[in-house]
Amino acid sequence: MSKKRIFFIVIALLIGFYCVILGESGLIERYRLHKEKQNIYSRIQQLEERNRQLRLLKERYEKGNYFAEDLFRAGYVNSSEKVLLVTTDSPSSKREAEKINRIDVLDVELKYLRIFWGLFSVAVLTIFIIRMSAKKDE
Repeated sequence: MSKKRIFFIVIALLIGFYCVILGESGLIERYRLHKEKQNIYSRIQQLEERNRQLRLLKERYEKGNYFAEDLFRAGYVNSSEKVLLVTTDSPSSKREAEKINRIDVLDVELKYLRIFWGLFSVAVLTIFIIRMSAKKDE
């Protein structure tokens, strides 16, 4: 094979790898989108369950059935009761934030992988050109 043909094959392989693995519709991006889709589906299921619970609660309230806890939350307290307020962050909201952060980290890493692959490709082509010119000089 001629040196030009080998050079173009190397370029084609480098570009092909970039498109298949690192491109905007490459394997890494598809994996990220698949994970994001799973997170959205799980969030939808959680919201549907919460919606079902709220509908049941609404029906109960419409019938006039209230729990003592509901009355307390509304501000009604018996004179014999004491009020203690405790505030904390919801663990589920922390988990959701961690999931979002993981997706963002993957995006950043993909950017750096693309830059690295570009630099790697330039280095491979430079070495290839230097070797070709060295063989010409011999």
